[in-house]
Amino acid sequence: MDKITVSGWVKITHFDSTGTILNIEEGKNLVVSSGKNFLSKLLNGLSTAPFKYMAVGTDVTAENVAQTTLIAEVTTPSNMARKEATATYVPDFQAKLSAVFTNNSGSPITLKEAGLFDIAENMLARKTFGDKIISASEAIQIDWSVAVS
Repeated sequence: MDKITVSGWVKITHFDSTGTILNIEEGKNLVVSSGKNFLSKLLNGLSTAPFKYMAVGTDVTAENVAQTTLIAEVTTPSNMARKEATATYVPDFQAKLSAVFTNNSGSPITLKEAGLFDIAENMLARKTFGDKIISASEAIQIDWSVAVS
């Protein structure tokens, strides 16, 4: 039997209010067990919901395959809440997703985690990262690549 693996790579770019890049962090994510379950359901049609939603959070708890949600998902302000990402396909065998989260509040938000979800809030993958202090009008862009091999 052929073995199929799913892996992800995340690039997080922090921008100031003028669009200048403050820093970039990249690294491998963890595909969680519930995500693998829902990928299997996509294969046989028991699920039709693609993983094309991203969320960010404020907790740095270590990634674990048993996690099903972000530990502390940001829901306000509105531009920082979960959103549908722009999705593309890159040959061979790679899904790419991108979303921008802009702090439209007056207070800084310290981000430490991100997740990739379907519309029903099933998490495929989670990534923790160094503190990203997003001041008013600053943004982060998350570029997520998911490869099947």
